[in-house]
Amino acid sequence: MKVIVVGAGIGGLSVAIALNRAEHDVEVYESSSFLNEVGAAIHIAPNAVRVLKSWDIDFETLYPAYCEAIKFYSADLEKVETIVTLKEGQEKLGIQEPWLMTHRVDIHSNLRAQAEKGFKGRSVKIRLNSKVESVNAETGEVHFQDGRTVRGDLVIGADGLHTRTVTAIASNGRDKVNTGQKVFRFLVPMEKVVENPLVKELVDKFGQKQTSGIALGRRERMIIYPCRSGTLLNCALIVYTEDHLGPESSWNSAGRLEDLMEVLEGADERIKEFVRAAEDIKNWTLVTRDPPKTFVKGKLALLGDAAHPMLPRKCFRSLRPGSHVDYGVPKNCCTNL
Repeated sequence: MKVIVVGAGIGGLSVAIALNRAEHDVEVYESSSFLNEVGAAIHIAPNAVRVLKSWDIDFETLYPAYCEAIKFYSADLEKVETIVTLKEGQEKLGIQEPWLMTHRVDIHSNLRAQAEKGFKGRSVKIRLNSKVESVNAETGEVHFQDGRTVRGDLVIGADGLHTRTVTAIASNGRDKVNTGQKVFRFLVPMEKVVENPLVKELVDKFGQKQTSGIALGRRERMIIYPCRSGTLLNCALIVYTEDHLGPESSWNSAGRLEDLMEVLEGADERIKEFVRAAEDIKNWTLVTRDPPKTFVKGKLALLGDAAHPMLPRKCFRSLRPGSHVDYGVPKNCCTNL
């Protein structure tokens, strides 16, 4: 079977590897001129680790940190709740695989290398600079803006939030909804952590083997967890605002430290010092789309954000056990930090 995958992100490359290993002829078409994943860190849950093992992924070059729990803290850094632990999950499910946290660039590079390596002499063909104009779900035809057309027995739409493939299933499928949220993404190198006693105190409190959530106010929260073998801390500060945010911005949109610090006015001094060590600050508006009624039509199937954009979770247990804070996120939100 000939398979056309639209989009060479983590989802697109993963489905390409899986179908290639099932001995199908797979071609991936990527709109950009490069194959570098953007963003910062990502969780790889034990079930996904099991899949990656079966694909012979090189875990050493994932440079992972190992996660043992997700814990939430109040604004004064007192622990409110342990949401989940790896040990409990392993015992309940009878599994042994670890829970990893890795940089998106590292997992993306590994998937790209595995796709190009192929399986049983058959590699995945990756075509760059291929911007999709439209898809015909019934015929399996993909039309590109440069006039090319390819046809597959199966087309996988893995082209993310700004998908074009979704319009072959729902004509209004690209319509976006502003969530009223902005997110600051940034990295803090561990070498900066050890230089500042206040920052070191904060990081030592959390440790290097968990994801930590902090309720900074009624609607702001920050998520922190390590990647790159513990040499970097990945951070996301999510802010709710009633101001008109305008169109969403790219994951590559630069943010300013001054804007970050303004959000943190009144926060614990340890948190302020931690954020002052931020590098590679990004800032964009969180948007979503109402998912289509079906993710499959004819020869087309949608995958990942092309089907259902992922947003931070709606409720954040903060302040005290049992209390909830509503961030006004649409009902179709999911956890993706």
